[in-house]
Amino acid sequence: MDDQAKPARPQLRTLIGVLGIVVYLTVYCLLIMALVATWMVDKPIWLQTTFYAIAGVSWLPPTRWILGWMARR
Repeated sequence: MDDQAKPARPQLRTLIGVLGIVVYLTVYCLLIMALVATWMVDKPIWLQTTFYAIAGVSWLPPTRWILGWMARR
């Protein structure tokens, strides 16, 4: 019975991790879209480009952390 319980933990961790990534990315995208729609409309192009560059890679570290947590045993 213990042999069957052990494989379920990585599967549960994977499920939680995938759901966490989906929720995180959804909230992140909505926040970025709200910022762009309200704050970035009339800003200079260099500021918009900088914002998009930073926003475009800022989601990576938290997602990488979640993926690392999912891979732990």
